[in-house]
Amino acid sequence: MNQQDLNFIERGLNIKLPNSYKKVATDAGVTLAWVYNDSRKIVSINKRLRKNGMHGQKLRENHFVFGYDKRLGGGQYYFIDVNSDNNLAYRADRSKIWLYNPDDVSPNETLFTFTEYIDFWRRTEERTRQFENAPPMSEEEQENLIQDYLNHLGERL
Repeated sequence: MNQQDLNFIERGLNIKLPNSYKKVATDAGVTLAWVYNDSRKIVSINKRLRKNGMHGQKLRENHFVFGYDKRLGGGQYYFIDVNSDNNLAYRADRSKIWLYNPDDVSPNETLFTFTEYIDFWRRTEERTRQFENAPPMSEEEQENLIQDYLNHLGERL
């Protein structure tokens, strides 16, 4: 994406995108399959969710959907609150745990800022590519990987 695409999104949705999103969106290295990278599609999807709802609830105008993963939770949307200073990434799906409630999105927090969340998934996908071409991990390596992830989550809580 380029600045023209970002301007199109902001005008089309009548929002001001956070700088963290702009930086990631214009980074040519972002190739995460579940992150939208087409400005017209982004505007269309957000408008549709504002009108028809996301899993039964209309999307608030300050909530900006930046991605969707059909593999998780019956379809998981990823969004940010463009009016919030916390820069957190949120997710919502059909499950009771992650169900979208526009009046209280705190249960939808990923505990990562938007940038951290994208970086985490970049590293995860890179590790996946590396592991696909590498010998199997030892049990100790698997435990260390899981422990690193849990430690990071623990720091956020």
